[in-house]
Amino acid sequence: IYEDKDHNIWMGTREDGLFLFRFQGEDNYQVTCYLPDKDNPYSISSKSIFSILQDSSGRIWIGTFGGGINLVESASAGGDLKFVHYGNILNNYPIHVCEKVRCLYEVADGVILIGTTGGLLSCSTDFSRPEEIRFFHNVCDERYSSLSNNDILDITQTKGGKLLVTTLSGGINILDDGSSLSERLNFKHYNATNDRLPDLSLSSIEDQEGNIWIVSENKISKFDAGLNLLEEYKDQIQMAETRPVLLSSGKLL
Repeated sequence: IYEDKDHNIWMGTREDGLFLFRFQGEDNYQVTCYLPDKDNPYSISSKSIFSILQDSSGRIWIGTFGGGINLVESASAGGDLKFVHYGNILNNYPIHVCEKVRCLYEVADGVILIGTTGGLLSCSTDFSRPEEIRFFHNVCDERYSSLSNNDILDITQTKGGKLLVTTLSGGINILDDGSSLSERLNFKHYNATNDRLPDLSLSSIEDQEGNIWIVSENKISKFDAGLNLLEEYKDQIQMAETRPVLLSSGKLL
């Protein structure tokens, strides 16, 4: 569920498409459901919605699990939406390996990061036409500093600029220098191989004090900004892939 700057609410479902609740004022909303339509090339590319993001330029990005990313081109009041994706004019998107998108994140320098089951994609928000977007693709390869696994579960960035990429069975990958617009990013790994974190990490979040919380399958770990372990909570804990949330009160949910 995502609320945009105009107070519209976007809700993604696993199998029933995308719901848009257009804000009409005073808690009134107009509800529309968007599903793939074989007769409309600008309909949404998949009915399985895993992530939603509004970037710093106000554009809405939709990550689908099976149809890659969709960029909402028109969302005028009461008007129909056009979804730009690999099936129409998003020609450079590598749909053959990155069709399943788990998460979307915009980092501080205006770069969109796309976590997929086939690696990490990045692209700039500085474009005038969607067909001009260049996607940079990082995967697990023979380099030790490459991603530790291609299946990206979660992406977050700390106030200090560290980029934390959580991978399935590969722990946390950290990028803390340089641009994200490269196909040879260099990551530091924190996983079971170096006894820093469990391989089955699911997500991460920074609290108001700058501590980093890592959610794993059967425990929650609290680290300082330098990733030195402070506390662990693991008594009868079973966690899911749902991201943690930092409330305005400072509490973590």
